[in-house]
Amino acid sequence: MLLLGKSPNDCSMEDINRLVTEQIPENRSLEYKESTYPRDKRDDFLADVTAFANTTGGFILIGIACDKGLPIGAPGVPAEAVDAAWLQMLNWMRDGLDPRIDGVIRVDVSIDNGRKVLVIGIPRSWNLPHMVRGNSRFYVRTNAGNEPCDCGQIRSLVSQSGDVQRKVREWRAERIATLLSGLGPEPLGAIDGANGAEPIVAIHMVPLVSLAGETVVDFISSRPARLNPLAWTGGNHDRYCFDGMLWDSIELVRSGQRTCVGYTLLFRDGKIETASVRVVLPADPASIGYRPLYGYRVEDCVLTFLRNAFPFCRLVGVDAPMVIMVSILGVKNYALVHSPHEVRSTLRPIGRDVLVLPEIVVRDLSDSPEVVMRSAFDAMWNASGWSASPYYNQQGEWIRLR
Repeated sequence: MLLLGKSPNDCSMEDINRLVTEQIPENRSLEYKESTYPRDKRDDFLADVTAFANTTGGFILIGIACDKGLPIGAPGVPAEAVDAAWLQMLNWMRDGLDPRIDGVIRVDVSIDNGRKVLVIGIPRSWNLPHMVRGNSRFYVRTNAGNEPCDCGQIRSLVSQSGDVQRKVREWRAERIATLLSGLGPEPLGAIDGANGAEPIVAIHMVPLVSLAGETVVDFISSRPARLNPLAWTGGNHDRYCFDGMLWDSIELVRSGQRTCVGYTLLFRDGKIETASVRVVLPADPASIGYRPLYGYRVEDCVLTFLRNAFPFCRLVGVDAPMVIMVSILGVKNYALVHSPHEVRSTLRPIGRDVLVLPEIVVRDLSDSPEVVMRSAFDAMWNASGWSASPYYNQQGEWIRLR
């Protein structure tokens, strides 16, 4: 979500003053409030929130006075009142919405008089439609303000929600096909040609706002900080490309040849793809009858990338909710193991060439990658005869076995 063409986290007093001096009116994505919502206006606040979420998303700016939809000043609200007001709004959203809305953000903008303008960002939701429990109504947003939904609009919102899963899976299938055909932004080269091409491990991150088909990341005003590729070990280039911004990892491999072994691609709409042939290490299968896939390394590489990717997304103005998908390509006849010396009668080589792990929905980028990825890792180990990932203890903490 962008406010005045920038991430809300980057908004300043000058941006607030610009709203007033340029007379930017309330519209489909902007609502002004001179003061915080009193207790008897709970349903009005929830109507504002659901209307934005059910439409295209938007911002409520508290501390800006307006007349007939036009801002006439920015008196702000007392700084000491902001935390209590936000807590009240969180409680209202928790108890008064059905279903809940993920990804609502708060930004405090300090102004000259020592007060603050409270910016509430509501993303476009993909779990539609949202209802205000207090009056059992659904709202959408227009340039004239909130509008209660009629039956036809409610049916349309339900239909939009049903398309989300299909769109995410179709995009993932398209990107997997691109990787398998070698037509990605950089062809990934094999490290050890003697045993054939190594499996490719890929992570696809889809912020749901990207499904609107709009540009989300501003590549013109600022060049994004580097997001290292999956299993990155050094050696890199970065450049703009047709799809967005590319960071790759170039290594010196056999016979002095330099090849791309991994990359991260940031699309203009906020999607992220990272892929690498460095996660699955080359091994000779002759002694054990199958090729080992070291489970700890896969999990460690994925988690390391996500620990960097979550804060990176916030820096470039991309927020949750977000779908994360891990895929392992070219993995048929590999078996998940702890170590190269491990032989178990219950181990089963993976019977498919493309292992597509379940989609993971991240509701908040402050969530721990170790926690959110557990079910996907369990499914990966299931593919080779294990009951679950062995790297989680009874408390659900991710650990390395000794």
